[in-house]
Amino acid sequence: MPASPVDWESVKDRLTQDIPAPLFNTWIRPVTGELIADDTYCLYVSNRIAQDYIKRNLQPRITQTLKEFGFEGAIQIIVRPKPVSSMPAAPGMTAGPAPAGTRPAKPAISRTEGPPGIRPAQPEKNSPEPASADAESSGPKKDGRRKSRKTNLKSQFTFDNFVGGKSNLLATSIGRQIVAGDGPSFNPLYICGGVGLGKTHLMHAIGNALHEKNKEMKVFYVSATDFVTDVVSNYQNKTYDLIKEKYSDLDLLLIDDVQHIAGKERTQEEFFHIFEGMLARKSQVVLTSDTFVKKLKVSERLSSRFMAGVEVYIEPPEIEMRVSILLQRGREVGIALKNEVAFFIAQNFKNNVRELHGAVKTLVAQKKAYGISDSDISIDFVKQALKNILQVQNTQISAEIIQRKVAEFYNIKISDMHSKVRTAKIAKPRQIAMYLIRELIQMSYPDIGGHFGGKDHTTIIHAVKKITSERNLNSDLNKELHLLEQMIKE
Repeated sequence: MPASPVDWESVKDRLTQDIPAPLFNTWIRPVTGELIADDTYCLYVSNRIAQDYIKRNLQPRITQTLKEFGFEGAIQIIVRPKPVSSMPAAPGMTAGPAPAGTRPAKPAISRTEGPPGIRPAQPEKNSPEPASADAESSGPKKDGRRKSRKTNLKSQFTFDNFVGGKSNLLATSIGRQIVAGDGPSFNPLYICGGVGLGKTHLMHAIGNALHEKNKEMKVFYVSATDFVTDVVSNYQNKTYDLIKEKYSDLDLLLIDDVQHIAGKERTQEEFFHIFEGMLARKSQVVLTSDTFVKKLKVSERLSSRFMAGVEVYIEPPEIEMRVSILLQRGREVGIALKNEVAFFIAQNFKNNVRELHGAVKTLVAQKKAYGISDSDISIDFVKQALKNILQVQNTQISAEIIQRKVAEFYNIKISDMHSKVRTAKIAKPRQIAMYLIRELIQMSYPDIGGHFGGKDHTTIIHAVKKITSERNLNSDLNKELHLLEQMIKE
């Protein structure tokens, strides 16, 4: 094989200038490359997800960079799995036997015994297994049987029934890589996005896949609200060590809606120590939230730990994904929606998955009430069946609600919306509020001005055009606007 005139490491160094760090670390850093013929450069990836993502999103940039280094030929992206243990691969991952003489790779998250002097967590006495929780092995009893430990995982939430699309591609891919254990460290993984976008489903899917892969793994899911209750209860009863024991030897901790620990200093203190212990043992932590880390109202040392991991954002589903969700949900509940009907619903319910599920549930109820067949469910029928939902959706938002939500998000006062202050901290949120009022409730420009201290309609037009333009160019602003739209419509 001829020696490559193009050093792949040099190509990767150049790519760091063009590809954002989170994307580079996830997709490019693990890749190896070599020239296999005068006109063919081969890139080796560890699984098909990486292969598909790089082909769709990053190959043009790689091709251009190779040209800058003097290579004009074709690129091949080939899956070449890393050596893995005998455990089954995660769903959707490519796995193969380890080469002869190769020591099996260690599982992504190994079972640990916790810090010296702390006993493994014990199951709560007389606490029945919830129907949705999977039993987990947590070590042998003295009589040779294994103790049962609840995971709190919902078994119905898996990767198999998680509808993927452009809006959640990165989050889903990273979740699968955590399960496969063949990528860089994503610890902690912080998944943020508005309500009803699948954050909880994805979190449970990661837990279920890892637990299925290794039944010995100690996995625990908890909502942030229940975690707060747990901390408060133990402190009220002065059973301080129980909270530490409960979380001391986990291999995977899943905490949902972490924004609910905001403003709770004692809970944040306990969580910080649990979090530090898990990272020291290289145990995985996955968090979900409805806002970005930088907007999370927690202690600086806790937010800095979150930011040291990987933050991924799930956007509202694009229309193709919404149609897929509707068709799948319809099949699950026994209703065969026509494509044009699913498309009509998808056009009118744009915010989250829960809205789509609710629309299907309403159609099922209407179908049963009127005793009609699936073929009778037309667009006209849907318009009538969902009339009340659509009316509520269009009337429940007001300018005042939008102003309040924007002020809370950017930590300014409502009075600042009506002031003449032009500092960036005030002016930008004010312009965003103007834009959202125009976008969400179609209020006239003069009427919008009346909600901002009588500002002239030309000022409102300028603000709307400015935010519209910046949204198309600034991905961070686009994400913030998506979140705000979700919060306003809750």
